[in-house]
Amino acid sequence: MACALTVVKLGVRVAHIKPGLPSFDRPMPEEINRVLTVAISDYIFTTEEIEKENLLSEGITPEIIHFEGNVMIDTLLNYKLKALAFQVLDQLGLTRQGYCLATLHRPGNVDSREVLGQRFKAFQVIGESMPVVFCCYPRTQEKLLEFNPTIQSVSPKGGLCWNKEVWVCDPFGYLDFMKLMMNSKVGITDSGGIQKETTILEVPCLTVRSRTERPITISHGTNKLIGNKKDDIIREVPTVAKGNGEAQITPLLWDGEATERILQVLCQK
Repeated sequence: MACALTVVKLGVRVAHIKPGLPSFDRPMPEEINRVLTVAISDYIFTTEEIEKENLLSEGITPEIIHFEGNVMIDTLLNYKLKALAFQVLDQLGLTRQGYCLATLHRPGNVDSREVLGQRFKAFQVIGESMPVVFCCYPRTQEKLLEFNPTIQSVSPKGGLCWNKEVWVCDPFGYLDFMKLMMNSKVGITDSGGIQKETTILEVPCLTVRSRTERPITISHGTNKLIGNKKDDIIREVPTVAKGNGEAQITPLLWDGEATERILQVLCQK
């Protein structure tokens, strides 16, 4: 938002990618940034068709809206083969589809002692049947240590805590995490990016939120909204792990060529 505001005052045109997916949650910082940046953009590039409808309802001129696909998927597909060669599973002693991969970072999931405690208890129950690799963002680590000071030891394999049920790990690099994601049995997250990536990688994803700004991952992908209750998380994991989720269909234009199409539009202007 700061960059867009600065350059528009300097007379430089602004292009905004994937701005038509509102979270409908104004307290979320990303939503305020999205609304303000959209208002001063000269080009808007959407990742799915419903974005145009959302943007028109916000008063955006249709002539500046271009549906060209998802650049995040370009990156994923470009590096997928390279990620396959990474050895993170061997380094952690994991087997393909033998674990659950989890991330949480949104304030609604980690800022409350009670709420984060409920998430962790759910992971512990799930961990009785398969390990839960809980990749902790720095902010989530801080909250986890604040609320549960007994989690202090640094794992010999690169995390805060390593036990039978839940492996609380430091963040992984992009390619290591991609390797972990594509080989997991199920993902649990509140991340919009992971919802998209698991859709392409055909990995069942459970989103611990009441709504998502990535609705196409629900209708076309493997993603399912499960709210934030501990019992719902525990119940849904074995269901999707058995392959009882929705059939996966690749969303339109999520083909690895979005960047090229965006450049073509910009070069014509």
